[in-house]
Amino acid sequence: DGRDYMILYGLVALPPIILCDEDAYDSLYTTTITDAKEITPELAFDAVETLYSRLICLGITCDMIGDSIFLRDSVDTNPGISWPTCQNPITDLKQEYQGSAPGQFLEFLKVDLDVRAIGALVEMGAETAAYDAYRWGMHSLASSDFVSSSADGDDRFSMESAAELSYHPDNTVGQSFLQYFSGTTTADGNFAQSQTLKALMGQDEFLVATLTQRRIVAESIMVMTTMHAYAIDSMYQAVESCNNEDDDGIDAWLWDRGVASLSGWGQEDDHANGILLMGVARFLCEEDGACEGPGDISPVNDLLMEALIEGKSRLMDGECDVAKSQIVDAEKLLVTMLVDLVALFAEKIAADTTDADHLAEGYGAAVALLPLMQPITPDSAVVIKSNMGNFRDEATTFSKDDVFDALRMFAIDARIDCTLLTREICDSEDNVVDEGNGSETETEGTASAPLNGGKYSPTTDVDYIVRLTELISAIANDTSIIDGQTRYKEITTDGISLESITLDDTDPGTYLDDRTNPLYSIFMYALWRSHFGSGNDGNDQNREDMEFIDQKVDNYGHTIIVEEFGKTSRYNPLLTAETIRVTNMWMGAAQSLYDAVELCDEAGGGGAGIVANPIATLDDPTFVNPVDQAAAFWYGDADDTAGDGDGSLYSWAKRTKGKFDFGENPGPFDVNTEMHRELTALKMMLSDCLRPVTEDPAFRQNQAKSMRGLVDELTRAMTVPLVQNLIHYVGMVSTAEDADPDMIDYMIVSYILLIVYLAAGMLFLGFGGGN
Repeated sequence: DGRDYMILYGLVALPPIILCDEDAYDSLYTTTITDAKEITPELAFDAVETLYSRLICLGITCDMIGDSIFLRDSVDTNPGISWPTCQNPITDLKQEYQGSAPGQFLEFLKVDLDVRAIGALVEMGAETAAYDAYRWGMHSLASSDFVSSSADGDDRFSMESAAELSYHPDNTVGQSFLQYFSGTTTADGNFAQSQTLKALMGQDEFLVATLTQRRIVAESIMVMTTMHAYAIDSMYQAVESCNNEDDDGIDAWLWDRGVASLSGWGQEDDHANGILLMGVARFLCEEDGACEGPGDISPVNDLLMEALIEGKSRLMDGECDVAKSQIVDAEKLLVTMLVDLVALFAEKIAADTTDADHLAEGYGAAVALLPLMQPITPDSAVVIKSNMGNFRDEATTFSKDDVFDALRMFAIDARIDCTLLTREICDSEDNVVDEGNGSETETEGTASAPLNGGKYSPTTDVDYIVRLTELISAIANDTSIIDGQTRYKEITTDGISLESITLDDTDPGTYLDDRTNPLYSIFMYALWRSHFGSGNDGNDQNREDMEFIDQKVDNYGHTIIVEEFGKTSRYNPLLTAETIRVTNMWMGAAQSLYDAVELCDEAGGGGAGIVANPIATLDDPTFVNPVDQAAAFWYGDADDTAGDGDGSLYSWAKRTKGKFDFGENPGPFDVNTEMHRELTALKMMLSDCLRPVTEDPAFRQNQAKSMRGLVDELTRAMTVPLVQNLIHYVGMVSTAEDADPDMIDYMIVSYILLIVYLAAGMLFLGFGGGN
């Protein structure tokens, strides 16, 4: 049974890592799944250590997890066994550059995870969810302002807020972007924002583009245009603060923000592979075999880090002008990357002028370089524009020689060090080195009784969701598979069943909505791109054709549960109930949280247009508050005396925490405490949004943004028990004797399911999602 639980929690805990590190996926599924029968304490040690090192991908920390009691006790009883210690992420880039405020620095380093998430959602065909992540942010809780805590409201960083930046007068990069595109139809020349949105939504020239092409273009523009200009701007702002002799640390924070915007969390060998501009340099040297040293470090990144470290040091010493000169040096290295990248994809396009993905990659690189090329070598810009600067499906007219000649002339005029280029552009003689008001409003309809002994009081009727947790309890306590299947399909008074949460063939249809729920889309993306998904060959598919084990990928939760009911070994009601709880019920709770944000956002004039007349909802007696729904999914029929048979996520999280020890920590992280606090706050914020003290739409839009930040914190808290259980069962299985022979068949089925989640991370090879 322990082996089955380990596989189950691998299935439900690991999908978000798909945006983070494909090598970690390989390691984890080989040890815990492919070679599950041969797992040893040594192999389990490596798996737990890998999982600890990637908690950042899940948005949680070691303090939230605690220490596994089982792992600790296994060491006491068997001195030959050892287990890794969880340590929070390293924020020292190459162990050389250190952020002055590590917590804030880490949040900005995680911006590249937002870029990955947006790209994956685009490729999943989840346009609205992609725009949601672009507009609100997702993984990073960075603030656009100098604050000491996570961002709320207008302060929270997002890719959209970066694209809307008013550039510093000294930021020639940002000014060049605005000037070059000022004659286009984009509003005030904001090409980065306009073109990213069109790629996200499949509009204008991207109407006929494949999902992969749209992902490539969106990611390329976010990385090489938006974050490029944002990084340089942050550092010029830091120099201005230095000149103003600010003494509150804002200059260091601004410089750190710029560095993080170039690096992302994944920087060279100390972290997973990032995809911001430093990731471009690494991709180029890997393509050419030019990486250096034990960590395969890009020579360009090595020089770039030297400039950034020197600039920060000079800034701290008050030598503002010297720090400013380092920005110039850094920018020249960034332009070097772009020249090299355009040349690389020119080579690839020349080899196959019909390769749509390479055309998209070349376009993304070209439009990032063109604004910087135009003021220096305008004739070269014309050549690059005509060959690569227009999005198209086939290069009917293309000349690699013309592109290389244009790049060579620009490299000479821009005084680029040709020895740093991986493509042979230059001749030898060319080289030149140089929260709410607390209001609470009930509807006129009947409200459900207080949940969990009065800890949460719904103001609308969510009894039908509470009934779902009662059905899970019944499934857990009944050995009859037929009765279990009947309860799984039972429709409650509001037309929902455990089955229908993730099965869209039912009436009224699936509870989940990929337009508003980015987590749901990411899970589907992982399954679709996995070994047993229909997208495992890396090719594009129409959204409606995407499958997982020959079933619609949208129904993945139902597919997993049906496999559990239909396994050939003995029926395990506890495992079946657990499967339903941590697939359908968990994602149902997450969906309800995102629905609350969507409701507020549409009240302010934003959103996806899904909610009809959102302003009037509170006065509708049939209205059901989505925060009440989330609370019902989480608390269900739970109370503090509930036993193992209880169907609620609340009791599951409580049982899970009991498997971990937090030592002398006076305030250990408690998922249920966080859920209660943040659900209560979210409900008040939604009420304030729908019945505000002002009719100003900006108030509602800001409130929706603050709510989204709170929802991200809630879903991170919900992820903690998933990871804790995975750690627990990895340890249990690796130290157990012979596996229960009755469970071998299910182990094989579960092995298939987990590989589906893990293998999806393999799509992201190198830079830009294409190769």
